[in-house]
Amino acid sequence: MIKAAIVEDEKMFVDKLEELLNKWGQYNGSVSVSYYATGDDLFYDPGHINDFDIVFLDIELGNNNGVEIAKKMRQTGYQNLIVFTTNYQVYIHEGYEVRAFRFLLKPVSYNDVAACMNEVLSRNLGEAFKFSYKNIYNAVPFKDIVFIGGRGHYIDIVTGGKTYVARMLIKEALELVPAHFMRCRRDTIVNMHYVRKLVGTTLFLKNDTVLDIGEKYLHDIRQEISRYS
Repeated sequence: MIKAAIVEDEKMFVDKLEELLNKWGQYNGSVSVSYYATGDDLFYDPGHINDFDIVFLDIELGNNNGVEIAKKMRQTGYQNLIVFTTNYQVYIHEGYEVRAFRFLLKPVSYNDVAACMNEVLSRNLGEAFKFSYKNIYNAVPFKDIVFIGGRGHYIDIVTGGKTYVARMLIKEALELVPAHFMRCRRDTIVNMHYVRKLVGTTLFLKNDTVLDIGEKYLHDIRQEISRYS
């Protein structure tokens, strides 16, 4: 699933953009859309901003300046796509400083939106756990994987909505994932971005999964969690 945010104070434009995003999603995979009327609403819970694959950001946002909001997003570590929406071409040169992917002039067209979403899809598939099982090729974006569990010569790749199976040893899977995936016991690799809290030797994940930690891996898990706190 691709997660998109719309930061916009014109409800009519929000509804139209969401319609175009859902139309793209019918042919390319599901899209989750979140809506914020102001920059303050977006930053109310700043920890969630990095969950978005793409943010459509109005430049003329009431008393807020969209460019300043984008600067704050970059300063807080947001690395994904920012797309400015605007009624005026005069703002276009201001996007370079915040690495805006594109400017969309209102009213936006389906082709404009599709070009942005195709870029997101391309990036996500480039950062994915790729494997074949029973002659079917899969590419599961790393950001969607909650944890990977081993079952002998097989692994279960668990996402928020689906579990994939691959014929692979858990130690082989560990070599294919980024550094924020860590072994929490001999047969389990957890995506640390999904960890909500650690209590004793138990990990509580953001999707309500609970995982026990093996004693051998507890020290490294604690150290990694301290980096996020």
